[in-house]
Amino acid sequence: MKRMIKRDIIVERPNVQWTDIANQTKAKRLLQEAVILPLEKPSYFQNIRKPWKGVLMVGPPGTGKTMLAKAVATDKNITFFNISVSTLTSKFFGESEKLIKLLFEEAKARAPSVIFIDEIDSLCSSRAKSVIILGASNFPWNIDDAFLRRLEKRIYVPLPDTKGREELLKLTLQSVEVSSEVDLELISDQLDGYSASDIVVVCRDAAFMSMRKAIKGKTVEKIKTIPMALMKAPITKEDFNVAIQKCQKTVTSADIMKFEEWNAVFGSSV
Repeated sequence: MKRMIKRDIIVERPNVQWTDIANQTKAKRLLQEAVILPLEKPSYFQNIRKPWKGVLMVGPPGTGKTMLAKAVATDKNITFFNISVSTLTSKFFGESEKLIKLLFEEAKARAPSVIFIDEIDSLCSSRAKSVIILGASNFPWNIDDAFLRRLEKRIYVPLPDTKGREELLKLTLQSVEVSSEVDLELISDQLDGYSASDIVVVCRDAAFMSMRKAIKGKTVEKIKTIPMALMKAPITKEDFNVAIQKCQKTVTSADIMKFEEWNAVFGSSV
């Protein structure tokens, strides 16, 4: 079981930079305050200023909660333990408690460390000294009240705003050529209500359009002779329009309302 933890759960260095995550300024600041600064300035975080016992990130699927957790671990070269409850329960049915105990022991031995628990709404566990519990949940209203109190800092990770969507478009498209006719600010407006992962899907689909147009109606033998430059033609405005029509947003207005109502009651205000 220890071997499994080292092989499947420990990520020595996630290598995700804060700049790899578009926008989410408030979430970044709160995570740095809750996790990074106590490691940088331990003498300050004493008594009433003692570090938070646990941090919970909540928000719709695809908003970047896992990326934020990895950026935390990368920042201070912290040992990063990445585990989802579904993996835990499916691989070790009936032995979950034993695995959790071993997980905390290993995390303490490798401190400073972060245990990132996805789907944390379906798991309760205790805190180990020198180990930061960083949880993520798409369903925070399912978390037991007693366990929620252990996760003192609650950070809402919302859908990206206009600026965030534009930043994400730039980040996602930096490895491909985009036609000068494309106005990313306008594309960003068209993607209102899309999650970060939804936007990545749109960009990927748009990036394949030139290839699809180049091979349409051709045999395999003719496809082999198509110049790569033609297949990699710049992404056009029309490519984006078609991709947006195909790739619908996955988070509903009702979902957002539910998260905002929960955040108004339980979330961290600053």
